[in-house]
Amino acid sequence: SGDVVRARRQQRQLERLVGTLVARYSLDARVANLWAYNAKNGVLIDHAPAIAAGVRAVDPRLDQARWRFLRALWLDPFNPEALNGLGTIAWFDHDLDTAEFYVRAALRRRRNYPAARQDLALILQLKHRTKLGGDA
Repeated sequence: SGDVVRARRQQRQLERLVGTLVARYSLDARVANLWAYNAKNGVLIDHAPAIAAGVRAVDPRLDQARWRFLRALWLDPFNPEALNGLGTIAWFDHDLDTAEFYVRAALRRRRNYPAARQDLALILQLKHRTKLGGDA
């Protein structure tokens, strides 16, 4: 659809802009986190219907996003956004125990973190469906 095409185009523009920020501010944890989320969002744009349906996203960009979140955590080891980001990457890849661990770690750092609470609920729902033999 047109919305997805527009989102992909905007995502590519953001990747270039964020890449420039990373080159200029290579040790800034906020920039590293933005860079990681940009990679994760690129995967989400292309796989949102499958992820929402509980289908594992298979995309080599998941590794790129994972490494970017690890860089953000290297710069700021207790960053709740980066912890939650690693959790969502694990969720997309159906590594649900790891996903739950990282999202819960984010919530330990920031109890009032609505996005992480929502992610945790979805991860737990998928874990429950998987245990029941659902099509996860």
